[in-house]
Amino acid sequence: MEPYVRGFAKFDQSAGKDVLEIGVGMGADHEEFALACPASLRGIDLTDKAIEHCKKRFEILGLSSLLELGNAESLTFKSDSFDVVYSCGVIHHSPNTEEAVKEIYRV
Repeated sequence: MEPYVRGFAKFDQSAGKDVLEIGVGMGADHEEFALACPASLRGIDLTDKAIEHCKKRFEILGLSSLLELGNAESLTFKSDSFDVVYSCGVIHHSPNTEEAVKEIYRV
């Protein structure tokens, strides 16, 4: 539905890298990261429903990712855990977007 995403997301450049997506939603972008063969793939979302939908999508497609509830303003990951942190159309909805950006840079 959003063909322009591939141009800026550069999914293919995540091959062999540790990737985190913040706000997986239905899992469309997360699927693209999985298909790029990252070293590891994790995804978080604020809602159980989004995690459930993304897990089901990955199950149907035979893809894998560690998916869990999470808040961009207080990521539970150690500093410098990821090579790529991706979020599209999500963090500007955060009550404290500046804190979310700080957390992204931290991890």
